Amino acid sequence: MSASSEKDQITLNDFSGDFDVVAWVNNSLLARSSNGCDKQASTLRSQLQHLQSELNTSVEDLSARAALRIPRVSRDVDAIKSEVEILRDHLQQLEQEVRGSDPSVDEVRKLDQVKVRVEESHHMLTEAARFDTLLASLAISKKKASSENSSLSRATDLEKRVELIQELQESHRGLPKLTRFEEGRNAADALIAELEATLAGEFQQCVRENDTAGCVRLFKIYKKISIEKQCEQHYRSVKQKQFEELWAKFCGKSVSVSSISKFFDELLLVVHSELKWTESLFPSAGTVLSVYADAIAAIVPSLSQYYTTLPLPGVSEQFHASKIFSDRLELEPAIKTARKELLRLQSNTFRPFVGIHNSFSALARTHLESQSPTRRKDRSVVALDLDSTDPNSIVTLLQKSLPIFLSQLGEVVQLCVRVSSGSEIPAVLVLLEDLCDEYFSSIADGLGMMKRLIELDAPGESVTLSPQQQRLHQQQQQHQQQSKWREEQFQLSLRVLTLLSGEFVASFKQFERQIRGTIVAQTELLFPTGSKNIVSLEDVKCYHLSSLPVARKLAATLFTFQNASMLTIPHAIRRLDTLTTQAQALVFSSMLVPIKHTLQQVSRLPGWAVPSTSFPPKFSLSPQDYVKMVVDHMLVLRQQLEPFDSNSSFSIKAGETDSWHHFQQGAVDHLEGFASMWMLAVAQTTMTQYVSRIIEIANLTPHGCTQLAVDILHLQNVLKVLDVQPIPALALVLELIQTESQDDFRQRVSSSGKGESRYLVSALANARGFSLSD
Repeated sequence: MSASSEKDQITLNDFSGDFDVVAWVNNSLLARSSNGCDKQASTLRSQLQHLQSELNTSVEDLSARAALRIPRVSRDVDAIKSEVEILRDHLQQLEQEVRGSDPSVDEVRKLDQVKVRVEESHHMLTEAARFDTLLASLAISKKKASSENSSLSRATDLEKRVELIQELQESHRGLPKLTRFEEGRNAADALIAELEATLAGEFQQCVRENDTAGCVRLFKIYKKISIEKQCEQHYRSVKQKQFEELWAKFCGKSVSVSSISKFFDELLLVVHSELKWTESLFPSAGTVLSVYADAIAAIVPSLSQYYTTLPLPGVSEQFHASKIFSDRLELEPAIKTARKELLRLQSNTFRPFVGIHNSFSALARTHLESQSPTRRKDRSVVALDLDSTDPNSIVTLLQKSLPIFLSQLGEVVQLCVRVSSGSEIPAVLVLLEDLCDEYFSSIADGLGMMKRLIELDAPGESVTLSPQQQRLHQQQQQHQQQSKWREEQFQLSLRVLTLLSGEFVASFKQFERQIRGTIVAQTELLFPTGSKNIVSLEDVKCYHLSSLPVARKLAATLFTFQNASMLTIPHAIRRLDTLTTQAQALVFSSMLVPIKHTLQQVSRLPGWAVPSTSFPPKFSLSPQDYVKMVVDHMLVLRQQLEPFDSNSSFSIKAGETDSWHHFQQGAVDHLEGFASMWMLAVAQTTMTQYVSRIIEIANLTPHGCTQLAVDILHLQNVLKVLDVQPIPALALVLELIQTESQDDFRQRVSSSGKGESRYLVSALANARGFSLSD
């Protein structure tokens, strides 16, 4: 092979080391520069392919040989394992033979044990001698320190004594509990106690002066001799005394709202200062917070006793001061590692209010009573004084009392928020319901009194039968007086209904929305994580809630009011609706009173028993005055009710009137406007009253029957104009009085089939002198 061919040959060495593909390709092409570039690249590619084929063949051969060697390696491993087990058996057998045949081995073992014990005894004796030496050195150091006055000498000697005590404690740990060393131990403990007593005064002085460097220096000394816990005890004693001095400064002579507020303001500054300068002394702020938590716990009885003597506004101020104190503690950066002690401090701050919270409802009542010093002792704090017999005074009282009453309720809610952060809202809602019930009961009493006054009517309303001219003159005078009185009562009852259904309903709905808004806002402040995410008391922003189950129960109650359909004072709203119904009944009574009083004279009119020969023929009869008065009243009433047609508050509900049981649903479906519905109720009741008076007539002559028929037809014609149909009883009366003879009367009775009107039929038959049986 020529030299150039050997030079152009590719070997594995060309690819070893730091191989650079680009450099290798360039060098290979330069080495073959005698040929063309394309031919050189083709040759190089062929050589690389040949080399790759050789490498693949070599790898396959090596893999095959390695696979053949694997069984041999496994056999070698098993053989070595068997030899090791045999060797172990030989060694165990040899050990047994040595122990059984040569007793010197046991002697050697015993000598070894003796040697170890001698070494331990020597070490213990050495430590004992060292312990005695240290005690002696410590006593000398103490004597020397007491004889020297130089502070530098004392400091130097103190360091030496601390080092000696450290060594003494270290030596003390290795000594057995023997009487010989117990005396030394007691002496060492006494020296340590004496040193601690020497350092205690200096440490307490540093604490009083808030000397961080001095406290840290002494703390290190305490720590060296393993009594660092004494530092916390000294700190506690000093700060407890300072706390007592602070309490005496502000509240020692006399406790007041302002003095307690100033005390908490000053205490906040003190705690802030303590947390700051003790950062290098205590690893956690929990030590400082624990000291003041215990200190506040000591004054809880005094604060509780004082708070019970305060009115609710005063308690509110104190609660606010305590809350500011607790809120500002939350801002201290050092308390992040001491949440447990912070919660205890905050909880103790609010413990004096526990009694206030438990009796908040009673205290709220007392507060309201104090706002009404002229209140009668036999009446509720919110009841109206309705002793006056003037109905106008009732309307005046209603108008004046409503804003005052709602203001009182709002004040109770706000006091609850300020005194308990809203934790007593459930109890306050019960109190509001009770107060509303008492208030509405007094209004109901007033409406009842108005109804009685209306039904009594004006004095001199009774009719005295006399000669015709005198009777007409008296009736005209009485009618004028009574009409004026009745009109006043009717207008007054309308004012009451308008007030209750309008201003009262609107005001209470607005108050309901305000309460809901307050509850929702306070709930979000108390439980910012939501009711389902209360894992611990840290999720509750109410410092005096120290029980997790109680907090969760309160949250479950308050979060229900986020539902707009959940009323906060549902009983009061329903009671107001009942009052509106009672006011409607009052209006209804005022409308019916003139009719009732007018119809009272029907059965006593003399015209029913007059013979037919004493009066003109039938065609000249006209309706009597009583029915004209009734009809005129109803027509005027229809005009008076028209302005209220669009007021839904005047809608009649079932059970509101005495005549509702006469109504059929179809009778009112076609009516438009509430005035028409009211007129239907008045007309139905009027006809019922009219029938009851007709059946009281003792004697009906044919002429009397004719006159009664004229009166009834006149009433029916007017009612037809008002779109009211006659009731069946009145229609039956008209049928029966229009009969000419007894047989005709019987026939009409049998054909009508009015079994439910037997009493009416019997009364009319008796009045006409007819017999119903053969």
